[in-house]
Amino acid sequence: MNRFTTPVEPGALPWFSYKEYFPNARFEYLKTELETNAFMSQWKPEIVGMKVEWTPRRNEAPNAAVLQFANEEYVVVIDLRAMWTESERDERGYVSYSTAKPIELSRFLEDTSILKVGLDHAKLLSIDGTYVKTCRDLSVMAKLVDPQWSHLRARQALTWDELGPTYLDVRLPRDNRGYTDWEEDNLYEKDLEYLGNGAAIAFAVYECLEPILDAMEEPPKGGRFTFSIVRGNYVPCPNIGTRARD
Repeated sequence: MNRFTTPVEPGALPWFSYKEYFPNARFEYLKTELETNAFMSQWKPEIVGMKVEWTPRRNEAPNAAVLQFANEEYVVVIDLRAMWTESERDERGYVSYSTAKPIELSRFLEDTSILKVGLDHAKLLSIDGTYVKTCRDLSVMAKLVDPQWSHLRARQALTWDELGPTYLDVRLPRDNRGYTDWEEDNLYEKDLEYLGNGAAIAFAVYECLEPILDAMEEPPKGGRFTFSIVRGNYVPCPNIGTRARD
């Protein structure tokens, strides 16, 4: 980890792969309500990396297409597209979909004892009607706990282009397909690895930030970078401890 050294040119770094970083993690690809409920009902992690891929609805809010979670034990891809049902088609042929909501997935998202870490949590708003509780934004967290980002303005967000090279000495492979493809295409092995990487790198970066947080004599209050999403709104969690197990 090269947090306080001269930055390495990102193009010279290897690509991140959850298969290499978490070689013992089991991969789960869930495509039905039955599969999703069965797995999510028995998985009880304390912390997970989380990411959402989405595709826009015509004239409506974005629609979550794929949901990803990861820790050192599991890398989980939930294909919500496979649970879509066509609800209406307008005169131009545009289709609107309704999304099945596996009850155990909703429980998992609303469980305040499970910390969900990642970037760009605005995408979580696309999970229609579902509360997502106890989220932690890695950009905000890194800027609060790591002095090397102190020069950034409040509205400047860190991306994987900064977090991957800085904390893991890796690059995150980019999606060169475009988000609309998540509505139309089948998921192949390379797509599944890309999806798994998005959640796994979030968990890996959090594992690097947590020791820095633990070493601080006066850590920032957890509520400054921990929040829930309720009815489309960010709600700070002032009573959440700074550390995941508080």
